[in-house]
Amino acid sequence: MPTLPQRRPKRFDYRALPVWLQWALPFAIAIIAVVALVLFVHHQTDDTPSEAQVNSSSAIEEQNREADVLMAQLQAPHHAKLPAGTTPAAALKRAVATWLDHQIKLGTYGGPLTKQTCATTRGSTPARAAFKCMMVTANVTYPFYGVVVPSTKQITYCQQVAPPRYKEKALRLSKSCLAD
Repeated sequence: MPTLPQRRPKRFDYRALPVWLQWALPFAIAIIAVVALVLFVHHQTDDTPSEAQVNSSSAIEEQNREADVLMAQLQAPHHAKLPAGTTPAAALKRAVATWLDHQIKLGTYGGPLTKQTCATTRGSTPARAAFKCMMVTANVTYPFYGVVVPSTKQITYCQQVAPPRYKEKALRLSKSCLAD
């Protein structure tokens, strides 16, 4: 019995297509792949908002109360001892910088501390030297107010925090941090 030659299935010949279609087909496939990838990523990330929307007035009031507590904690007075032989301005600057460096290490603030300036404020006296210090970390300026009492070797300073959006005015700083 004679064997018949086996027929190979006819393969798709890409080169048989018109030249314009040879160019358009790869671009069309690439565009479809990119659109599919964008739609997939959008679908996977769109359902998880970065912050939950709060519409309840009681929830908003609770958030505002929590923000007030946080502001009060941030503005709470800090205390340090005046080292012997140190000027009040240098001692205050060092105390605030030490506290801020510690906060940067904890991750509370971005760092590093890049600029520190302290200047006397109105109402300052030799017995109660009052200062306003500006500390810059990660291109953000943080104002601090402080008082140095050389007779008791006591340094007291407070950070002034900007008010949140729902408040018109910031909370008042502790009187122990001000000259008045």
